Amino acid sequence: MLGAECELLQRGVCAIPLPSLSGALTAYTNDVEPSLVYAQLVYAMGRAGDVLIAISTSGSSQNVVKAALCAKALGITVVALTGESGGELLDIADVCIRTPALETYKVQEYHLPIYHAICAEVENKIFSAPKLQ
Repeated sequence: MLGAECELLQRGVCAIPLPSLSGALTAYTNDVEPSLVYAQLVYAMGRAGDVLIAISTSGSSQNVVKAALCAKALGITVVALTGESGGELLDIADVCIRTPALETYKVQEYHLPIYHAICAEVENKIFSAPKLQ
């Protein structure tokens, strides 16, 4: 790349939204236990030092719980966003952010600003850090 073109590039954070991998989701759930689909993706792509953000309204969605258990086994930090009880993720996650609601729609409404606050803080920490020479 030319120098001028490089100046147009922006730094980024590598983030993989597991539900967006429709080909993998379809292929895996057609042949294997569907509740393991996110655990399979974490196992295939996750590395120690990564962070899994596990979002479950009840905190007990088995596909999310199994992904969190897999992540913990791999040395991946688990941050959970759940409803008021925390469900099973309360005891699995390194950090469990519980919303003050039980109804699905309310929990999901609370998750939006929480998720965006987490993203903003991550960007602030990464992109405000002193530049390496």
